[in-house]
Amino acid sequence: MKKYRPVLTASQIAYLLSRCKQLDQLSNPIALACIGTLSVFQTKIQNEAVNAAYAVSPTISKLDSLGFSDTHPEEKSKKPTDETIATWLEIDSCNLSLQQLEWLQDYRYRNDLMSQEEEADFEATNF
Repeated sequence: MKKYRPVLTASQIAYLLSRCKQLDQLSNPIALACIGTLSVFQTKIQNEAVNAAYAVSPTISKLDSLGFSDTHPEEKSKKPTDETIATWLEIDSCNLSLQQLEWLQDYRYRNDLMSQEEEADFEATNF
């Protein structure tokens, strides 16, 4: 059997592990094998017993680093499509940035996915 080594972040490992541990997956032998592998790896990461293979650094141009950029920070983070935001409903909100959480709340409001109490809080905060 061939085996491969994907490059995953700690949050991606946690997400995959949580999906494999769902009740409907506990009888699936592939899910159980993934749980065994990912649980050990997650424990090693949490206890700093393993080092990251590499860390990705954001690329910053010379002009940006000196403060002469033509773009404003708010222009750099364009709002994603509703289809993308809808996929975030399935993700643990702890893994989302503050900006993503704001977009998600707006999406939930526009698509009637909030309770009346949540809607009232959203309207009081944003309008």
